[in-house]
Amino acid sequence: MKKNVMKKVMFLLIIISIGRISYASDYGIMWAEKYPIAFFNFFIADHTYVCGRGRGCYALHGGNSGGTYLSGTWGIGDRDKMKCVAKKKIFWGIKICKVIWGFEGVCHQEANRMLYTNGKKVTRAKGYWIFYPLYGHYGNIKIKWKYCKKKCRL
Repeated sequence: MKKNVMKKVMFLLIIISIGRISYASDYGIMWAEKYPIAFFNFFIADHTYVCGRGRGCYALHGGNSGGTYLSGTWGIGDRDKMKCVAKKKIFWGIKICKVIWGFEGVCHQEANRMLYTNGKKVTRAKGYWIFYPLYGHYGNIKIKWKYCKKKCRL
């Protein structure tokens, strides 16, 4: 009797775990990377972009390789939604989640948008606290960010 109960419990646990794995298959590790850039030959800031294990690295402006890990950005998030933020296009190929560089934000705000589902931000990037008062965490055109979140189901 005990063996049959144990077999049923084990079978049930296996079924539950398989269901969870398939349900959360788009969740995984993501993080930001950085590399230094110079502004006007005197100020050093970090260019930031986001990587997701098994999904590649994405930057909406600037490069997306050659950097190093930006501390404090590693976490579990929805990598498919991160990819949506990086690539979602509407109307004639315009990327809805891409900030208007220098007007709406910079690479820091774009990286924060891509990291949205893991709850991290690139606040440790050099230059972040200079650009944050101008653009906030996700860009200063709130309606555009709201539309991006709706389109990518964030």
